[in-house]
Amino acid sequence: MIRIGRDKTFGAFDRTLPPVLTVAPGDVLCLETEDSHDGTIKTEADRFYTEKFRPNPATGPIAVRGAEPGDALALDIIDIRPGPQGYTTIRPSWGLITGVVKQSEAKILRVEKGDVVFGPGIRFPIRPMIGTIGTAPAGAPVSNMYAGPHGGNMDNNEIAPGATVFLPVSVSGGLFGLGDVHASMGDGELSGGGFDLPAEVTLRVGLRKGLRLAWPRIERAGHIVTTSAHVDCVEAIRIAVDEMVGILGERLGLGRADALMLLSVRGDVQVCTCHNHPEAGFTMRVSLPKLWSD
Repeated sequence: MIRIGRDKTFGAFDRTLPPVLTVAPGDVLCLETEDSHDGTIKTEADRFYTEKFRPNPATGPIAVRGAEPGDALALDIIDIRPGPQGYTTIRPSWGLITGVVKQSEAKILRVEKGDVVFGPGIRFPIRPMIGTIGTAPAGAPVSNMYAGPHGGNMDNNEIAPGATVFLPVSVSGGLFGLGDVHASMGDGELSGGGFDLPAEVTLRVGLRKGLRLAWPRIERAGHIVTTSAHVDCVEAIRIAVDEMVGILGERLGLGRADALMLLSVRGDVQVCTCHNHPEAGFTMRVSLPKLWSD
């Protein structure tokens, strides 16, 4: 197993960044990740946005030998091991529900014996997931704050152990990275934060030659999941639906009308995150059982 430390992180998916490592398809990696506030919140008295702060630092970038534009990376998420302590946050004007507090607050949370300890008498099983994962876009860098066709800050609960995450390759090597792990995050991320903490992620690197993707997709537990991001909720849903319609055309030979009717009968449109920030907007997913054999 190849280990990459949390000292090897970046703040934007950027084709000009040199890779910290080049790996081969089939390699198994253990990536140490920093928390979403780059280690700046240790107590409830800590304030956000210190000089050190970079949002959602991602471990990497990592190049994959043989990956070229028009291919896709296939990352099998084997395990996610959250650290023992982290936090969640609320801010006056971030998230979907705003105006609840007058100044930003942090709440320190713990992981004990596989449970989230939220407070006295409130605990529940962890549900670890990767918030930020993506590849370098061919154009301008994209901050790890945001999601897009390259992946990025999707905050998608399907990116969890047992999932295979397919990411588009837009530059030689792909240059992927990941971070922003949560021990638990509710769909919608209503206050603007999940249970953020350092973690270790074990994954197997795969490469699908010629699998040209417009957006990332995920396969997990017999389901296929399409993803999207947009500042407008309806447009975000449309993107994810169109991606799934394309898959149904390829796999089942369905026209657009039949594909939409099938999705209306069995597909699920789900919210990943919803923010009132003018650039962050919404990340969405559409989930459908795989009705075909590979």
